[in-house]
Amino acid sequence: YTPELVSGVWVGFDQPRSIGLPGAKAALPAWVNFMLASAPVRPPDFPIPKGIVMAVIDPDTGGLATPQCPRRMDVPFLRGTEPHQLCALHGGGLASIIAPASAAASGVPAPGQPPSAPGASASPAASGNVFGAVGRFFGSLFGHSSP
Repeated sequence: YTPELVSGVWVGFDQPRSIGLPGAKAALPAWVNFMLASAPVRPPDFPIPKGIVMAVIDPDTGGLATPQCPRRMDVPFLRGTEPHQLCALHGGGLASIIAPASAAASGVPAPGQPPSAPGASASPAASGNVFGAVGRFFGSLFGHSSP
């Protein structure tokens, strides 16, 4: 990320019709080439905007990363949408012991408690975080629906 440059690529026709290629084959290579040629190798740091918080998550589950998670990512979230539950995939039994206090704040029920709303989802794509919003936006462009 860099505060000096933002870019996007459009590949397609003026009227809706298929070009026969997914965005990853048509637009992504052009964007990558442009960014590699234009963006600084080591962009300067810039302040996190107000209302954004960072959380270290497991990208496979969207939960807060534990020491057992093989991959960890610092991800920006709109304040109040950041995950509070630990990664259940890599947290093992420890997640069910530590998570209840955090879960209460996130609306996720503690073990043994019924869900507060039927069909509630804790998946990152269904949540209101930044990546969920971006995913829904690009999904709508390519005709994919999300919950």
